[in-house]
Amino acid sequence: MGELLVPIKTTAAHSRGEREEGHRHSLYVVEELQSLEQALEVLRSCPQRQVLLKVLESISGALDIHSHTPLTSQIIHALVNDIVTDHWSVLNDDKSGNGRKTKGLIVRLLSGVGGVSAIATRMRLLINMKVESSPKIQLSESGRAALLAELLSLLELVLERDDFLSSVWSNLNTSLSEPQRRWLLWKELITLLGNGRILSTASEADLFVARGSPTIHKRSWISHGIEYSAWLGRNLGRFIEGSPGTDAYHKKAWAQMLERATSLGHTDALKTALSNSLRAFGDKISIQHTPIIRQEGTTENLLLLAGYVYRKDPQHIAHMARSSVYLNAISNRLAASSARQSVLGMYVGTAISELVDPPDKRMKFSSEELTNAEGQRYINLTGIQDSIGLTEDLKRKKTPGKQMVFRSARASAIQQVQQPSSSKQLPNESRIISIEELESESNSEENDDLPTYARPDSDASDSDDDPTVINRDKPTAPVYINDLISGLRDTENYDRHNLALSHASSLIRRKAAFGTEVTDNAQELASILTGLRDRWDMSNFEELRLQGMIAVLVAQPLEMGQWFSATYFNGDYSISQRAAVLTTLGLGARELAGYGEDDAALTKSNQDTSFPSKKLPPKLHALYASSEMEAITAASTELEQSILRPMALNAADALSGPNALKIRTFSSRMEVEKKRTRPIPNALAKVVADGFFFPLTGRFSMHTQG
Repeated sequence: MGELLVPIKTTAAHSRGEREEGHRHSLYVVEELQSLEQALEVLRSCPQRQVLLKVLESISGALDIHSHTPLTSQIIHALVNDIVTDHWSVLNDDKSGNGRKTKGLIVRLLSGVGGVSAIATRMRLLINMKVESSPKIQLSESGRAALLAELLSLLELVLERDDFLSSVWSNLNTSLSEPQRRWLLWKELITLLGNGRILSTASEADLFVARGSPTIHKRSWISHGIEYSAWLGRNLGRFIEGSPGTDAYHKKAWAQMLERATSLGHTDALKTALSNSLRAFGDKISIQHTPIIRQEGTTENLLLLAGYVYRKDPQHIAHMARSSVYLNAISNRLAASSARQSVLGMYVGTAISELVDPPDKRMKFSSEELTNAEGQRYINLTGIQDSIGLTEDLKRKKTPGKQMVFRSARASAIQQVQQPSSSKQLPNESRIISIEELESESNSEENDDLPTYARPDSDASDSDDDPTVINRDKPTAPVYINDLISGLRDTENYDRHNLALSHASSLIRRKAAFGTEVTDNAQELASILTGLRDRWDMSNFEELRLQGMIAVLVAQPLEMGQWFSATYFNGDYSISQRAAVLTTLGLGARELAGYGEDDAALTKSNQDTSFPSKKLPPKLHALYASSEMEAITAASTELEQSILRPMALNAADALSGPNALKIRTFSSRMEVEKKRTRPIPNALAKVVADGFFFPLTGRFSMHTQG
């Protein structure tokens, strides 16, 4: 394999940045690779961008990703778990030729059964990951959301082609001579795509990402049942079109995928819709203030969805019927002041009970509303099941004596001309019209008076293709902590320094869960960020520095809480820098306690999604739209809601009638459980004493007494 590349020199970049699996930050001077095993070692050793591109080029020319050997699986695993984690976010922002080429090679190497399976497994692992699974590896919810968003974008690129199934089947036939191995891999692909594993995993990942940034996140088409089914249908169409007439295996593979695809049924989408309908059905505010016609529509949708989900997954409906959400919804309906609102609760309770309970234990109400025609119509909605019609119903029936007349003529208006079929026309007979095409004769003469101008010459100074303007040494965003430290220290290079400071917070949060990069360099990072000075007069310098310091504190709360406390009292820093340290301790503690979202306006961790056309000029916008004004506005809005909402609820309760006429709920225990607030995960409680409180109070006492 002399055409491949092999590392002939290795220089360790930083000995403390080794990963737990033995990965090293290395700079490879690559000349010739002799085996794919050596290429795998390079991928596992955190390569730089230039080295990564060369290794991917060599692997792409020598590796058959459809052969599914142990070495192939290891390379795919390294790409998904290491390379994508370190480089994908930067590659998405890199519009250069090398960046697009590197991104395309990664997509190509993962465009197979093994690649799709590895991405799905990685996403499922991140979704089900427990924050406290390891004392040294802790991944915040925002870090998991960022990684899931990157994997979703990667999966979209891998599956975006309409000939993906055809390509995989053709490559399996070329790479594997044993029919048994070929069918095993094809069945695995059927499980991923046809059984809905990819759809359900992508849907959960999409909801996880949207929960962190609902106004910024763009929903993935893979998580949308209709769009995913349309994509799968197009692939099946292309797959059967490319089938040779005598290839029985090709048709068998298509039939197996089609059988599973037709049974997909959007079960996950139905369950999500059912859950949302149930919450809207039982919400107290909606019951009291939503028009009754909309409540009736919600009830009908809820029963229809319950019937469809029950036929797909009966256990899901049985579990839902015993959940607190369902019991509270029925209780709120029965306790409503309006008789019509209570009756809708009886309809749902009776219909769901008939699905999941035995006849002797079903919910029954002694009300005439359940036995009349309307009540039976609501209860029977769970049994409605649409069936596929006949193809003959789609054929147009021809009426004797009628024909459509089409003619094209020049005219000044559209004329609808009736074509009678005979001298006698039946009263209910439809009229056949013809549509004449308009074409104005004066169109070519209207613009004769307008002068024509010559095309302006291109200006080389306005184009990046000008060789005298292009910056060949343009820095790229850091992907390792060592690169971040070097960029923060390089205050002479504005572009590199600004790029490092802008990516400091996100990179530290991402790297906090992988290896020991952040753990080994936490104090060094905090020291650099705390002592950093705004040499270039950046507009958002203080915010970016504060976000980086908070990220370091959240990554290692116990160690860095003690460090920041000692730095505040003993460090040689200015008043503004000491104030930044106190702010870091306060906001970091709030984020650890579960109140990070409330401080997003102060820390500016969310991206700005407002339209530029609705902004003032930069100077005026900075004056009138400061973070202090946003914080004051948010506080006033919260105060207004906390005051007016209880008053509105009390007024609505007073209008509903005296308490003696109201129907009570099933039990007082339900009312207590309903009012009980769910606890917020509090990671601060474990480290607040040793990491925050005692270091601050102890040193404060020492300084005041001294």
